[in-house]
Amino acid sequence: MNLQVVKVKEKNMTNKKNWLGVLVIALVFGMTVVGCSSGGGGADSDLNGTWVSGTSQLKLDDGDYESSSIYGDIIRTYSRGTYSTGGGEYESKITEINGEYSLAYDGFESKWYDFEEYLKILKENNYTRYLAEMRGYDFDKYLELITYDDSGERLVKTTYVVQDNTLTFTYYYKIYSYNYENKHYDEGENYSRTSTSSYTRMYQN
Repeated sequence: MNLQVVKVKEKNMTNKKNWLGVLVIALVFGMTVVGCSSGGGGADSDLNGTWVSGTSQLKLDDGDYESSSIYGDIIRTYSRGTYSTGGGEYESKITEINGEYSLAYDGFESKWYDFEEYLKILKENNYTRYLAEMRGYDFDKYLELITYDDSGERLVKTTYVVQDNTLTFTYYYKIYSYNYENKHYDEGENYSRTSTSSYTRMYQN
């Protein structure tokens, strides 16, 4: 094998590892679907069922959820938790994370982790420090930054509408700017943007 091929393979492996790191952070802190919540409360029974949007699958059942990715005929669940609804809003709380999605980090195995245990390993991991250095942040700041995306936005509210077998989420974001004097993030007054995603119900509970 020549040197050029070796370099290409090394680059591809590095890119894959970086992508996994970003993916894990996105999944853990709920930047994709739901946002964060204290959990509890009631759950709209109209949401019950198995919903699919592209390669994403969401199972909802009276306040319990599972989020999965679809790879052809294979479905892999990466998080479990609880959700609640009220006033047209949807909130969730992660309780378990599948370590299979975090093997780029030392300390994880292909098993389920309690969410608090998962966060502890993630924050103590050398690869988390590597990501901080790669993005030019000191480590303490990065631990706060990983609850945001790269643009400094954070998902602060999710609303939903169910019509027949179509579930539509609308996501509301705010800009958070880092306050160096007080060493925390200041929340913007207005929503910076909104986005939507639609799921089709494949199975009814």
